Amino acid sequence: MKTTLTSSALACSLLLSACGGGSDNNDSAAQTPAAHTNTIQSISGTAAVGSPLANAQITVKNIQGQVVKTFQTDANGGFSNINLDNAAAPLLLEARGVANDAPQLLHSVASANGVVNITPLTEAIVTLASGKDAGSCFVTAGDCAPTLTADALRQSQANLKAALATLSQTLQLEDKSDWIATSFKPNKTGHDKLLELVDIAAGDQAGTLIIRSKLGGNTVDVSR
Repeated sequence: MKTTLTSSALACSLLLSACGGGSDNNDSAAQTPAAHTNTIQSISGTAAVGSPLANAQITVKNIQGQVVKTFQTDANGGFSNINLDNAAAPLLLEARGVANDAPQLLHSVASANGVVNITPLTEAIVTLASGKDAGSCFVTAGDCAPTLTADALRQSQANLKAALATLSQTLQLEDKSDWIATSFKPNKTGHDKLLELVDIAAGDQAGTLIIRSKLGGNTVDVSR
C-alpha cells in the first residue's frame, strides 16, 4: 500500500507497525541546516549507509558548479578538517564508494563550516529541496546549488523527519539533531541504525521520494 502525502499531512501518515508504539509528535522547529555563508573554509563528516563508505571518493563543487576539492574517506567513512580554501557556498558533495558489497552514490550539501554528512538522508534532503534528483542536482551544480536555500533545506528536512518520526522515536533519536550537520559514528546505533532500517527511492514525480521502513508498514510519497 502506498500513501501520497502533502507537507501539511505528513507527520502522522507513515505506519511503521513493526516498530511498536510511540508518539508521532515531531518538533517542527527542529534544528536545521545553517543559513548559507559566502564561503566555507573546512568541513568534516561521515559518509555512510548504515555501513561506512570506506575509502570513498568525495567530490566537492561550489555554487558556480566548479570542482573545488576531491579526497577520500577513511576506513570508517569519515573525513576531518578538509581545507576548502573559502569555497563559495552552498557546496554540493558527491560520495562514490562501496558498502554492503554494493556500489553507492550519495550526495549532500554544505551551507557553512563544520560537519556535513553524506548519507541516504542527505541525498533525500537535496532531492526534496532542489525539486530534482540529487545526482542531477550535482551534475548541474551551477544551476542547482543556488536553489538550496536555508528555507528549502529546513522544510525538506522537516518533512523527511515527519515521515520517519515513529521510527526515529523507536531508535531514541534526538528530534532536534540536524541530519546534515550533526556528527555521528557508523556503529549500528542511533542515527546510523536509522540509515540501516530505511529504504528511500525516487518518487513518480521529480523531486519526490518513496520511503519504506525495513521493519514493515506502508510506503509513503514525500515532497517538499
